[in-house]
Amino acid sequence: MISRLFMALRFLAGFGIARGLLFFSPILLSNLLPLDRYGQFELAQSLASIGALVIGCGLVGTVPLIRLRDEIDGRWDTLLLLVAGLGGGCILLALGVGLTSGTLFSVPVLVPLGIGVLMLQGLWANTLKSDGQGTRAIFVEVGFWAVAVSGAGLTVLSKDRLSQGTIPLVLLVYAVVLLGVTLVQQVRCRTGSFGLLDLRRNIALGLPLMFTGILTVLITSSGRLVLGQTSGVEAVGLYAVLYRSTTLPLVGHQILIIGFFRQIFSWSDEVLRARAAVIVVGVSAMALGFWVLEPYLGWLLGKRFTQIFAAYRAEGLTLLVQTILWSAIALNDLVNSRLQIAGRVTRVTAPYLALGLGALTFWTWSRAQHMPISDTLHGFIMGHFILMVGFYTVQCWSAWWLGHRFVRLWLSTYVCTVGVGLLIFLGELYG
Repeated sequence: MISRLFMALRFLAGFGIARGLLFFSPILLSNLLPLDRYGQFELAQSLASIGALVIGCGLVGTVPLIRLRDEIDGRWDTLLLLVAGLGGGCILLALGVGLTSGTLFSVPVLVPLGIGVLMLQGLWANTLKSDGQGTRAIFVEVGFWAVAVSGAGLTVLSKDRLSQGTIPLVLLVYAVVLLGVTLVQQVRCRTGSFGLLDLRRNIALGLPLMFTGILTVLITSSGRLVLGQTSGVEAVGLYAVLYRSTTLPLVGHQILIIGFFRQIFSWSDEVLRARAAVIVVGVSAMALGFWVLEPYLGWLLGKRFTQIFAAYRAEGLTLLVQTILWSAIALNDLVNSRLQIAGRVTRVTAPYLALGLGALTFWTWSRAQHMPISDTLHGFIMGHFILMVGFYTVQCWSAWWLGHRFVRLWLSTYVCTVGVGLLIFLGELYG
């Protein structure tokens, strides 16, 4: 009993440190960089997140399927070879673009470099989670942002003006290290020669997860992507500060997901239906906690958060409530991956998201032509919230239609979203 308690406390302590780094690194970066430069980096990271899924063919998401489910026909050594080849190619492309353009801190350099880093980093984070090493996995997941912050910190300490490409350089070093580790492990675990059939099997396993992953990234990154295309990098910077700060409640989501990652793929459907709603309820409780403690968080989140949240309070609180939907959508994706229905659900949700984001992009662009950034940002955040409610509804309906009914989880999400939103609205109105 004591040993289990000690292990639980050690996990929570390690997770707290790792997750704290993952959460605070973008916030710290927003305080180190000028707002427009921070917006530029956030835009590049969003594009790289999508690129890592498209170029990587969803291969990173197949790690738990290959390592934890014996009936899956996919080779581990083939997966390592594919990710190393694709990730290494992106790193070389970034280096070539940087050398020919003469500038490193630019979207054309940061995007392919970010793709390579995120692919390789995601591979080893999922491997550690599949092996039951959740805390170490979080430390790997924070790598991209922690390395970027260290580059910005070095630039500030050297009193540079952030024009020398310190951030891309340290990211390049990190990428090379990840690539080296992957190649070494691939050589060690290789079990035989490769054929086209091996490559096809691994890629076929990842493609459905690629489309699902793209939808997930679009959901969480669409704010930066749409605003970047319609309103400029300053609007992206404003949105990113609000978005990054209000995702603090997702710490509860991560704690439960990491702690039960193996069980989600090994529990029976009945057990999973009974327990999945706990994650959504936990995130909702943390959202309320953030709202209560927000006046006292300025010292923790930085001066830029204090200034922007005060100027855009309604927008920030809307994003805070939306974290419940983000958690529920991510949980649905994980469950669908475990049930191997991700591809079929995507066939329904993808058209909805494509049409919705297209309409929202056009509407935001039309507002941005004759309205100030504040009005454009307000309209976009409200429209995006409505879009996400619809997306979650379509996602749940698709799983229901396929015969997988997690009613308790779905109803808990709607009740918590409405309940938390109502409590915050009444508190702001009468507080």
